[in-house]
Amino acid sequence: MEKIAKTAAELKSIVNERLKAEPICPDGFTVKVRSTETGWATDCVRPSGCIAWADCCYRATAIAAELRQSYSLASI
Repeated sequence: MEKIAKTAAELKSIVNERLKAEPICPDGFTVKVRSTETGWATDCVRPSGCIAWADCCYRATAIAAELRQSYSLASI
């Protein structure tokens, strides 16, 4: 099955929108999307001064893994 190509901004938006529904994620938590040799990955960006973000980062990684099944990173 061919994957749907999305830009990094589109993938970031999808992941961040799904994270908003997670009660474990602090306000201001976001992700960055980057290209890898095998596709794409997310890097977690915690809010300044926040110490409770590891669970949210784990969830963001799980969401990205799920999305990689359907979406590829479009080359610019």
